[in-house]
Amino acid sequence: MNINPAHLHLLVNDAPMYGVMFAIPLLVTGSFSRAKTTWLAAATLVLLLAALGGAAAYFTGAGAVEVVEGMPRVSGYALGKHHDRAVWAAVITGVAALSSVVMLAMSRRRPLTFTFYALPLTLCLAAAGTLAWTSSPGGKINHPELQGPEDLQPASHGHGEHGH
Repeated sequence: MNINPAHLHLLVNDAPMYGVMFAIPLLVTGSFSRAKTTWLAAATLVLLLAALGGAAAYFTGAGAVEVVEGMPRVSGYALGKHHDRAVWAAVITGVAALSSVVMLAMSRRRPLTFTFYALPLTLCLAAAGTLAWTSSPGGKINHPELQGPEDLQPASHGHGEHGH
């Protein structure tokens, strides 16, 4: 089996969304549980894995672009939008993971309250939204059945909404 950069990107690009979506109920459950630290530790581990998946997806993206750019049925416009949004998705997912690590470290000094969960939970919700915002054009790159008229436009200067 020949695995190229596009295959690698497709293997890891869903990890951040699944991780964030799994961490949200862990954080909600933990905020009401007696075993708050255990739930926060579990959510932190899941968010760290999601952030690693986000970094992997982001850094395999350039190689995936080289494989698919110029192929028939590939939307350059969707490719550019996906590329521009990917950095935001990776960063916000990483910040959600970092906030969870910080809250877990702080929990060692004082008892956990709901406010310890508020920041990572809010950032997880923001990450989920940003990941969905990023994946929407990603799904349209090579799926003509999802493409609208705007997706048939060529990308400006190869990549991005802003001509990067």
